Amino acid sequence: MDEKFPKQTEGGESPIESIDLNFEGSRKEAEFEFRGQKYSVVIDRGSGVTLRESSEEQLYVILYGNEKRDSGVNVRITLTKSQENKVLAEMMILKVDEQKALPKGIGIAFYEKIIDALQGKADALNLEISHTVTRDDTLSKDKWNALFREMLEGRGYERILDNDEGLSRWEKVYKPQE
Repeated sequence: MDEKFPKQTEGGESPIESIDLNFEGSRKEAEFEFRGQKYSVVIDRGSGVTLRESSEEQLYVILYGNEKRDSGVNVRITLTKSQENKVLAEMMILKVDEQKALPKGIGIAFYEKIIDALQGKADALNLEISHTVTRDDTLSKDKWNALFREMLEGRGYERILDNDEGLSRWEKVYKPQE
């Protein structure tokens, strides 16, 4: 697909905004449509264990680009509770789109939606969640900055490392809101 997935439509929001990424509860599925193509989102709890019951919780958030579900973006979120009762969030992103079913830009829109949902998770747990983003080595520093820098800065992430070897890290602590 040649068309870039919009950050916003004429109505003022991205089509992905209609998806509720509430990480509480069990498996959930939702759909949205963009330019006549249907997409589905699945949220699944990896082990079925939550941070209320264990020191680690895994969530899988998957965006499928077609009905056969052979193209998509899979994000694994690992939440680990420390002895200080703080939560560390780590995300692993895998894009499989050999069928070219996903419009350009949908992955970053999906990622933005996921990191925005971390605030709701902090609120639900009533615990701080620290999320660190490390630059992906598969992208040049310039390409990575073009995709992520403005988005992270706009959401209050602070750069905590930027060295000559091209390594950069950004961090934000999500505090529970009342």
